[in-house]
Amino acid sequence: RWCYFYWFYRQFMVFSKNDTLKIKGIAILMMYVHHFYLSPDRYGKYVVDFFPLTETITVYIASALKICVAMFVFLTGYGMAISYKAKEQKVLYIKRRLFTLLINFVFIFLLVQIVTFPTGRFFDIYGKSGSSVIYFFIDMTGLARLFGTPTFIGTWWYMSLAVILILLFPCVY
Repeated sequence: RWCYFYWFYRQFMVFSKNDTLKIKGIAILMMYVHHFYLSPDRYGKYVVDFFPLTETITVYIASALKICVAMFVFLTGYGMAISYKAKEQKVLYIKRRLFTLLINFVFIFLLVQIVTFPTGRFFDIYGKSGSSVIYFFIDMTGLARLFGTPTFIGTWWYMSLAVILILLFPCVY
């Protein structure tokens, strides 16, 4: 029995980095379909031809494609496990992983804040009190969803999950 399981594992459960990137590319396409066609209010202002499917089937498929998040989490965790096992300085690996995630996010976050600041959206989201600065920094670290504080863009909820997964990774590993 054990031999069959091991054979199956070696045949089908070992991904190269290139395999992982291909599957992540498919997951990104799934995410697009999920976000574009999840409900009629997302595409209602546009002319959409659903041929050869119907609108109902397209919405149903789009809702099922939210599995793309689980795909990203699984593939990222798999890659991290492979990398983590090979590292001597495991704490440094986690710090670098978190830093890399956050530095890219913070760059985009600040760019969005600068571009949209003249619209007043900053104050609409975070308010005008002293706590608005705290909300801003919590959102900038990607932890707004975790703490239940206002977030500038709702689709950034994933950052809270990503930060927590990286921090908990050594315990789960």
